[in-house]
Amino acid sequence: MNLKPETSFENFQTLDIRVGEIVEVIKVPKKDKLYVFTVDFGFDKPKTIVSAIAHLVTEQELLNVRTCFILNFPPRNIAGIISEGMILVSEKDGKLFLTANKNTPIGAIV
Repeated sequence: MNLKPETSFENFQTLDIRVGEIVEVIKVPKKDKLYVFTVDFGFDKPKTIVSAIAHLVTEQELLNVRTCFILNFPPRNIAGIISEGMILVSEKDGKLFLTANKNTPIGAIV
């Protein structure tokens, strides 16, 4: 396994990683891999996050799931949709592994 170059703890601390609950999942038309999530972090309004994991997991498997997201990347236009963060998941052999459980509070800082 090849590791990425070392980074500092200070660099890691700059990431705003939080637990959010996926409250809506929409498949992006004409894009085989893209989902649009509406995610509740306990803020005034939910955030929109686009992710290319539709080929690995169904909408029903994601709905109401709590997992980790990076929130302080600049907004990015993906397929004409502004994504306000990134979901953190791992994938191996076509299986998706999420990282939080239902008891983890929404908005918890990782």
